[in-house]
Amino acid sequence: MRVRRVGRGERYLADMMPNDTKMKGDTQSHMLTREQRGRFRNAVYQKTLRKVRDHFKPAADAFITDAMIRVAVDKVTEGISNLDLVMVRDHPEILCERCGECCRRCDPISIDDEDLAVIASTQGLSVSLAATVLTWTGQNGIMSLRTKPCPFLHGNVCSIYNHRPKVCRNFPLVPLPNGQMTLAHYSYCQLPINLAVEGAIVRLLMELLKRTHPRLASAMREEATKFEKQIEHLSQNEQIRLFSDYMKRFVASGGEGGSG
Repeated sequence: MRVRRVGRGERYLADMMPNDTKMKGDTQSHMLTREQRGRFRNAVYQKTLRKVRDHFKPAADAFITDAMIRVAVDKVTEGISNLDLVMVRDHPEILCERCGECCRRCDPISIDDEDLAVIASTQGLSVSLAATVLTWTGQNGIMSLRTKPCPFLHGNVCSIYNHRPKVCRNFPLVPLPNGQMTLAHYSYCQLPINLAVEGAIVRLLMELLKRTHPRLASAMREEATKFEKQIEHLSQNEQIRLFSDYMKRFVASGGEGGSG
């Protein structure tokens, strides 16, 4: 896996997919090819363009050129930051389209003993009966739910959402052999595209702020740079924990920020 530093903490990029991690499509595991990366970038561009046209006021829209959008999209599709990973893990409702495709097409859905105990409790079953009825164990010793789609998918809704397995809570994040985490791309999941679109919109808003309030934009950039330097020595897990704690305080305070 190649790791490159590009500003706010570490951003993990390996051609948008780690070399040692497989991407599972409809029936075959495969790496994200150059053509697939190009389609991903184009999908982010098209969705960002629509969002600018649909949601920005005409006065703001007039300042945003196609070149600005393409630059923003190029930046956000270079890789993802640890803050991005926190958004995916802790606030998937912002990015998920609730299509249910991950529950229909992920195979297998791996669970551990803790997941099994929680699921058994939600179904009023003993752990041993739940294991017999709901799971199978492969030759590698990994336990998974028996059916595809997931037996707990009702329509597009997870019937045990608050008690879902850890692999479902983290989807589409995947662990790397070195213990770090990255974002996987699946043919049926729009979440990585939506994450990149939101990032592109933030960059465009900052460009507008530079035009309308240059001193404020400069001060914000200085503070961001200072913060980056303060956390660059932290590991990925430490940065994720820091961002996660801040986001929890931010949400709890009603969007007014959190104190240390």
